[in-house]
Amino acid sequence: EAEFSLMQAKAIIESLGGNKDLNYAYVLGELGDLYCQSGDFGKASQCIEETLMIWKGKAGEKNIDYAKYLSMLGRAYDKRGLDDNAEQCLLQSISISKETVGTNNFQYLGAMTNLGLHYNKTGNYDLALDKLREVAEITKEQLGPDNKNYATAVGNIALVYGNQKKYTEAEKLMLEVYNKTGEKKARNAIKEIQREIKDDQIFKEQQEKRNSQEKNVYEK
Repeated sequence: EAEFSLMQAKAIIESLGGNKDLNYAYVLGELGDLYCQSGDFGKASQCIEETLMIWKGKAGEKNIDYAKYLSMLGRAYDKRGLDDNAEQCLLQSISISKETVGTNNFQYLGAMTNLGLHYNKTGNYDLALDKLREVAEITKEQLGPDNKNYATAVGNIALVYGNQKKYTEAEKLMLEVYNKTGEKKARNAIKEIQREIKDDQIFKEQQEKRNSQEKNVYEK
């Protein structure tokens, strides 16, 4: 239904010859966001790319809306596995956001989060932690430690720790998230981390046993 309404609005603007104005760009951007939410990142990319072209021509790059669409496009590229393009869009979005509205702004924090999660996905864990910790610190300062957005930011850091196999640190942070939010997602994440801890311990015990057996054979 939402897609149908946006497509109708798009068609009306086109019929009036306004397919190069900011209203048209806005509708395309909303379509892009909708496609991102539904998982159709190919269509999302096409819509947002056109949005950015129009926005750049009409209002330039140094504005928060342009930064917003860059962040959206970076997320779409990330989901499509276009890692270099994703990183470039997100870095540019962060730079524009910081220059135009500063760091204590949801758009800056959103782009930083997207970049941090992108680095986590691509295995650049130190960079991921650097971005996600900054998001958590600013969010805590702005909204307080009991805010749900802060809990989400902490949960993102826990994801990186989990991928690094730092399960103790990951479990500690996810417990903090669960205690603040009571979310089922956090509880399931804790169970998964605890399973990973158990599997890791079993693996280490088996490895030590094999090493001991090999040592005994060598000594004989």
